[in-house]
Amino acid sequence: MFSFARRLAVLTLLVVAALGASARAASSVVFRPCEVPERAPKLETYTGIAPLDTFYVDVQWEEPEGFVPVAPIGRPLHHSSRLQWTNGEMWPSLRQAHPGPLRFRFKVLAAKTDKVPAQNRWWATYSAEIEDVCTPPRVTTPAPTSSVILEGRRCALASAPLAASAPPLGCSDEPTSLKASVSIVSEHGCSKSTESTASLSEFALELRGHSARLAIETFDSTSFGPARGAFQKGQKDFTRNAVRWRRIYTGTVERSGGNLALQFAKQETSVDRRGGIIYSELKKSDVDQTVHCVASGVAVMPPIPEQPSSARQEPLCAEVLLCLGLVELAPLPGPALEALGPIAPRVLVDGHLPLRGPGIEIRAKNLDGRELTSFRQPR
Repeated sequence: MFSFARRLAVLTLLVVAALGASARAASSVVFRPCEVPERAPKLETYTGIAPLDTFYVDVQWEEPEGFVPVAPIGRPLHHSSRLQWTNGEMWPSLRQAHPGPLRFRFKVLAAKTDKVPAQNRWWATYSAEIEDVCTPPRVTTPAPTSSVILEGRRCALASAPLAASAPPLGCSDEPTSLKASVSIVSEHGCSKSTESTASLSEFALELRGHSARLAIETFDSTSFGPARGAFQKGQKDFTRNAVRWRRIYTGTVERSGGNLALQFAKQETSVDRRGGIIYSELKKSDVDQTVHCVASGVAVMPPIPEQPSSARQEPLCAEVLLCLGLVELAPLPGPALEALGPIAPRVLVDGHLPLRGPGIEIRAKNLDGRELTSFRQPR
């Protein structure tokens, strides 16, 4: 009925299948507004749900599937998950399209997991009964009050608290040192196993006259083992791997107004596969790599306070050098690249990596489908 790709993308709620064939005409039924605050928790991930658990989920009508979640629902690793309603006959109005979003409150009745033959994938079906249907409150977005809206977004440098004086960053012949660190953490689990990957990459760009030197150091670790329940039952066989990479590029820089072109001709790569401080492999080679940078402003959070504070922190506009193609030069191993994929648009700024003199810390987490990112000044 549904392709595997589509099920992974939207985690379809099988309302149409459970309620019968759709009439496709828009329903004229008007559901009452939902209670505020909501008495049931929101279904954000299929991980850990059990029979008799009660949740709510906001859905909207999409052809040809029917009602699908407004926001993606997290799923266990290697699982395609779905909800299947058991009491569709009690809700005949849901057989037709509805012009706006609806909220389903439901109770989980049972869970069934089937392994896909000869593949490391599972189909998970959660039987549930709808207890209530209502219209969710409308979410309004307040108008921005300044040029700084969200961290990690471009912002206007005029009168910005962290803006530097002219000329634009990196565009003078004065020695310049720019840094950034990118941390990627990904954790996924299912009823049988759990996997976590962590990758930290440190970028350091040195500009002296017409010379450019870029140093990138990456530490990558992967851990795979039994899920928490299996661990408590005595299964404690974990597999851990750690690799440290260090790559140095040397070349020239050409400046034109607020733009820079870095042309790298030499590369030196060292690898430590034992996780220690002595690199066990060293390779040198000629390369032909070009990185384009432009001075701009990006909203970043202030440093984390040394003492706990209840004061709300707001992003500030910082002058940075946005470089296109810089991340591609980092020796990110497979797990880190896989983890970076879905969150790259929020880790980068329009595809560019921001660099600053004091540095900038970019943190990205993907925890069972829930993503968190932050751009922050170092302490």
